[in-house]
Amino acid sequence: MTSPSQLCHHYAIATASIIATLSNGTGSTRLLTQSAQAHQAWHITWEASDTSTLTPSLPELTSNKHVPTWKPGEIIEKGMYDQGYGERYGYNEHLRLAERRLHFNINALCQVVAKSVQKSSDDITLFTNIAEGGSYRVFEANFRDGSRAIARLPYPCTIPRGYGVASEVATMEFLRSRGVPIPQVFDWDSSASNEVGSEYIVMERVSGRELSETWQSMTFKERMAAVEKIVDVERFLGADEKRVDIPDGAGIISRAKFCVGPSTEYLWSYQNRHNLAVNHGPWQSSIELLTAIGERETKWLQKFGEKRYPREPLYTEFYGHQLVDPQVQIKYLADYLKVAPHLVSGGEELNAPTIRHPDLSPSNIFISEISKITGIID
Repeated sequence: MTSPSQLCHHYAIATASIIATLSNGTGSTRLLTQSAQAHQAWHITWEASDTSTLTPSLPELTSNKHVPTWKPGEIIEKGMYDQGYGERYGYNEHLRLAERRLHFNINALCQVVAKSVQKSSDDITLFTNIAEGGSYRVFEANFRDGSRAIARLPYPCTIPRGYGVASEVATMEFLRSRGVPIPQVFDWDSSASNEVGSEYIVMERVSGRELSETWQSMTFKERMAAVEKIVDVERFLGADEKRVDIPDGAGIISRAKFCVGPSTEYLWSYQNRHNLAVNHGPWQSSIELLTAIGERETKWLQKFGEKRYPREPLYTEFYGHQLVDPQVQIKYLADYLKVAPHLVSGGEELNAPTIRHPDLSPSNIFISEISKITGIID
């Protein structure tokens, strides 16, 4: 390396004794004694000329490379993190990253996670950022006894605030109470007004491996067994006795521990849609839902619409690569509202509300060595 390199160790629990020998030969300095402690982000820099004098050897990193965790002595393979944060978005990357930048108290989060499983934060040996999902930043806590727990923090851009986390937790507990293999929720907070400084969900770390990791090495018989169990879960969710009844009336509907309320789906809050005076649910029928969507988009265009290029390339070509007036879209939505009542069958069987997983992909299904589903996530 001919220029200074940088290692940003974002969040970690360090248990190590690190010796750094200064390049001017003045001796060694003990930076961290044998202990376990949570700390804020480290920012470590070194010159290329220093690398041969540091113990243990430091990894070679390219500029702006993001490394979620690094243990002293661990070798980082060439190219391992080249597809990191800096290359995830095709355009407006600085805006997308800014939307997801979250400032929170890592020490407080460690304490919350440990307390939720009746442990002390001193029992945490490693706290790692393991995933950057579409809506959540995911951390994993490893404890001295080998157990693990997951902490999920929504991005600042994740909407709706408050109700989103509460709805997800309620849905998970509802399904788990009915035998669906869903991770157990240990603790949660739908408000950012806490010691962590963020909404959060602390949950069980599902055992087993992702189906996407094991599929290629599975025999035909093992694959069939796994698929049959997935079908069983889908059948269970869609069974008549598992339907969620929505009685007459609007607004939040209480049913003991659980209730049915306004939709927390992203598009019902996107760009101020949550403030529109439209029916946000619950809906009594499929027709009522389809009508509400058309009315929502019409009112949004009337209040916030402006001339713009269509988002979809196909429509861009259809309109001759010209700006489209919102009145054109409003006209088409009026036509949509006329045909909406005829888009679904009037039969009760095809309109009964059920629960389903919208992203039942192999990466969200965990299985054991005997092809038993140990958990479904996301």
